[in-house]
Amino acid sequence: MRALARGCFPPKLKSNLGQKKLLVGGIAMGIISIGGLAMQNLLQPRLARSAGESILMTDTVAEAKNYPQFQALSQAGAAAMSARNYPLAVQKFQAALQQRPNAPETRIYLNNALIGSNPSYTVAVTVPMTDDSRYRSLEMLRGFAHAQQQINSSNKIKIKLEVFNDEDKPAKAEAIAKSLVDRSDVLAVTGHNSSAVSLAAARIYNSRGLAFIAPISTTTELTGSDRPYIFRTNVRSDWVAQKLAHSMVDDAKKRRAVIFYVPGVPYSEDLKAQFSNQLASGGGEVVGTVDLTEGNSSLKQAILMGADAIVLFPTISIVSMRGMCCEINNAASSISAYLAILRLYTTTIPSNRQAKPPAIWCWESRGTMATAIHSLSNSPTNCGMAG
Repeated sequence: MRALARGCFPPKLKSNLGQKKLLVGGIAMGIISIGGLAMQNLLQPRLARSAGESILMTDTVAEAKNYPQFQALSQAGAAAMSARNYPLAVQKFQAALQQRPNAPETRIYLNNALIGSNPSYTVAVTVPMTDDSRYRSLEMLRGFAHAQQQINSSNKIKIKLEVFNDEDKPAKAEAIAKSLVDRSDVLAVTGHNSSAVSLAAARIYNSRGLAFIAPISTTTELTGSDRPYIFRTNVRSDWVAQKLAHSMVDDAKKRRAVIFYVPGVPYSEDLKAQFSNQLASGGGEVVGTVDLTEGNSSLKQAILMGADAIVLFPTISIVSMRGMCCEINNAASSISAYLAILRLYTTTIPSNRQAKPPAIWCWESRGTMATAIHSLSNSPTNCGMAG
């Protein structure tokens, strides 16, 4: 007993105890590993993704009413895709598109179903499927579907698209990026909407050598010599700012601007900084800035600051832009402008109301349709899509 107490075990008992310790230790490590993986899965955002096995975008009430069979046919196609019954998936997706030919998500899944199990490359496409960004998501998906169809009709090796919903959130985008860089079957990534989301994902793509093409973001921070795997198709914000400042100073002969912007949003802040620099270089000045998130943004603020032009760098979710557009339209003759709005935040505001300056410049962040707001000088507004 003394020998046991001092740790002097008999050889056979000592061997058995050693084996038991190893066994217990292995079990403990296994439990810890499983627990760690479970905790990691709980902490990571759940990814909404589909290559056709599910439908990510839901119909609006109007769409469901106008096309009652579309959703059921699309869901049937998705079920067939999930079962790898590609001929049936093609049949169901084609029937759904006969109901709604301009439904891009279903079009992508039809293109994937036509490939079936044949050799192909996979390109991930990421869009922001939120209520505010629904219009933009659909436009992005239409572009992706059109490019996919063109490529697949003229190449032996086809392209499959896998759709992801990043909800226009940096955390979601990072989670998607981390999942994609570990996959050998993914050739490249395109999409993401706002600059903040694109920047968050781009850091991961670049660090792991996965090519990413940004079709929306304008921020100058996105691309550069230190990011050889990141590409863009939209213009840079410094180019946009230069054109806006030139139009304001040289064409409309305005010198004093107030900028309405969204603090904390890279796209809006970058344009604000770039435009301020370009305006100063051209002989103008920014006499004030207004935070669009405060909800009390108005033309009166710009007038009190001594502006003869206002510059708008909003985001999709800024509701106060609607009030400002109405204010421009309904203002007295001393505070108004020519106004023509194309699919901005509403289609109900009348257009071409003759009035007097201040002039309005707006780089619109909604989508491919632009805002056109003119001063009495009839100088064209420089507008387009940004993010």
